[in-house]
Amino acid sequence: MVLGCVLLFLASVWLVRWHNIARPNRELLRARIEIERVRFQNADLDGLLKAAETAIARNSWFDFLFWTRGQEITGWARVHEFQRGSIEFLPVEIIRVRLLTIGLDLDKARAAFIKDALAVQPVDVEALRALLKDSLTYLNEQTMKTFAQLVGWQTKAVWLAGLGGGLIVLLASAVGNPVLFLAGATGGYLSRLARALKRADVPTDYGASWTTLFLSPIVGALSGWFGVLLVVVLSRFNVLGDAFQAVKWESVSPISLGLAFALGFSERMFDGIMAGLEDLGKK
Repeated sequence: MVLGCVLLFLASVWLVRWHNIARPNRELLRARIEIERVRFQNADLDGLLKAAETAIARNSWFDFLFWTRGQEITGWARVHEFQRGSIEFLPVEIIRVRLLTIGLDLDKARAAFIKDALAVQPVDVEALRALLKDSLTYLNEQTMKTFAQLVGWQTKAVWLAGLGGGLIVLLASAVGNPVLFLAGATGGYLSRLARALKRADVPTDYGASWTTLFLSPIVGALSGWFGVLLVVVLSRFNVLGDAFQAVKWESVSPISLGLAFALGFSERMFDGIMAGLEDLGKK
């Protein structure tokens, strides 16, 4: 039963990651490629857009299992290079407007520098072009750095979920009491659900918010199972008082299930048990 539940959960993680994170990100990149191609056509630069298209056109099982493998990152890098290259062919009016727009996303020092450059008379078109390229490069690097960090955390979260699922199966098979995993996972899920319902709207994060949803049931399951085990151990040394004397490892009771659920729901409760274990080690 535990193996089936874990496999079902991990399968849902991979399906959600592919269809709700990877595919939307690829469609966003594909839309940006089409917009840039329509906005500005140039045979010398179009190779960058074609290369970006080719990178995300192939959908293999490796992409499904191991997304992301760098296609989106390299695709966005090529689109950004296309945008910077197209500046050479823009009229000065468009350059001025784009500098004003970009200045809103920069820090005060850079924005002030752009304002001063636009006020210079007579207009030095080449200087404005260079300034626009430099400003775009700075913004692109910041965007790519954030994107790479979020995507990297997404990959780590999926790996951690798979590893956690494997540990749950091994512990349930070797030690027992698998129902405690289920109670803890339910607590972790409800905790994350309550937070998601109260969460304010946020801009797109490239799927990073999904990582906590992936990991919460795994963390809750392990916290519930190990938390009950630690309560049983500490109760024998009377570290937690008489309140947890009814919790037994040999027979799972409603009290044990409720405790596993609470431990999965509340990280602070599990931390409190760990603090009790540390105090016992100091004695």
